[in-house]
Amino acid sequence: MGAFLASAREALERDDLDAAERAAQDALGIATRHPEALAVLERVQARAREVAQARRADALAAEAGRLLEEGKLDESEARMAELGELAPRHPQLASLRDRIRAHRNDPELAVRQALEEAARLIREGRPERVSEVLARLRAVAPEHPQLAKLEAQARKVLEARDVRLRVRALVDQARKLHIRGEIEQALALAEEAVRLTPDDAWALRLRDDLVEQLQKTRRRHGKPPA
Repeated sequence: MGAFLASAREALERDDLDAAERAAQDALGIATRHPEALAVLERVQARAREVAQARRADALAAEAGRLLEEGKLDESEARMAELGELAPRHPQLASLRDRIRAHRNDPELAVRQALEEAARLIREGRPERVSEVLARLRAVAPEHPQLAKLEAQARKVLEARDVRLRVRALVDQARKLHIRGEIEQALALAEEAVRLTPDDAWALRLRDDLVEQLQKTRRRHGKPPA
């Protein structure tokens, strides 16, 4: 019993909470209501709660800072409010609040960040989120010359993605028809996919394979190639 309790206390001093809990539980395995073992286990559990709370607070501070850098001031402020409730003395809280006040009083900074975020979203192929960012930009600079350009770029990316999805669906359906032996119908879908994206390697290969197979079938039945 004494050895387990000593081991639990030493582990707790090292902040090795897993080892401390195991040792305390071993002690309680010998005497389930031993007061010292119960007290050590309670200290271990209290320390575990403190650690979990500190990690959550650090995560909230990091997320608030990230959102702030992205120009999402309302979301950042919401995380700061959570942080203030959870850890009102967190070392980053005051500086985060100062930064958000500065952002709200600096429209040029808000414009620059919105432009950068919109451009990044377009580069990353996430145009569906651009309208939200540009709405923030329009709120502070409704006549900004980059608004129309970024909106057009976002629409172009969305349209290109829609075309890619349509091509994938056509190719998948053509393959299913091919498996069922419906070569001409499969070829029609493959040709439509190539028309939409002439440089799509998968669609081109499928179209060419179907053309070749259809010609072989026609020759086998004594028909001239199409």
